[in-house]
Amino acid sequence: MISVSFKENKDETYDLIISSYRKEDGATTETRWEGKNKDVALRTAHSHLNDFKNALDKQQESWNDLEKRIPKMRDAQNEILEVAIPNLKLAIEQLEEIVPEDYDPTK
Repeated sequence: MISVSFKENKDETYDLIISSYRKEDGATTETRWEGKNKDVALRTAHSHLNDFKNALDKQQESWNDLEKRIPKMRDAQNEILEVAIPNLKLAIEQLEEIVPEDYDPTK
């Protein structure tokens, strides 16, 4: 849950306060922006929040890209398991048939 409030200070400046509460673990955060008037506090907060939103959008794009790549990664892994490993085992068996038993690769 997020709440936004204005607080007028004794020196006639304003604080824009954004508080958040995470129900899952009870974590709370509070961010304040001070301005000479409500408009300045709002503009400052809006600028910071817009930067934060843009960062979240980029993070979401990264997650979306990763979600698209995961099936391709699984397909590649399955191909290795289904095709490459049996072929490798077959090649080893064939190599063992060709190579003499007394062959020493260190000589």
